[in-house]
Amino acid sequence: MGVICSLGCYNIVIENNKVSNSAGSGIMFSRNMTNSIARNNYVHNEEQCIFVSQSHDNKVYYNTVSNCGNGIYLKSESSNNSVFNNTIRNVNGSALLLNDGASDNSVYSNTIVNPPSEEEVINNKIRTITHLKIITSLVL
Repeated sequence: MGVICSLGCYNIVIENNKVSNSAGSGIMFSRNMTNSIARNNYVHNEEQCIFVSQSHDNKVYYNTVSNCGNGIYLKSESSNNSVFNNTIRNVNGSALLLNDGASDNSVYSNTIVNPPSEEEVINNKIRTITHLKIITSLVL
């Protein structure tokens, strides 16, 4: 694991980190992490770049994730989280993945670059999705 907070963490800010190759999740909100923020992080070469599990009322924004199995993953029993203004590049699985048990989450204004296929851009049970920008090739 990279950066993880578990079992009743609240009001935590995970900010300005570079996380890679930690053999699991780059940043993980786990088991009742609430009212916390992950922002301005660069996470790459992970199984799950940013992983939220059984956590609520959190914000994930202004992060860049790349070369991961899944970009941002909200697992079952995660609710009322906001995921916005993130850049997700070159993932192998889903850019945004939400399990059936994840509910009332908002995802908006994210940019997805080079998704593996259109079906894998979003695999979800999301309350709202707005302003999603998908770029299938990028010229710098």
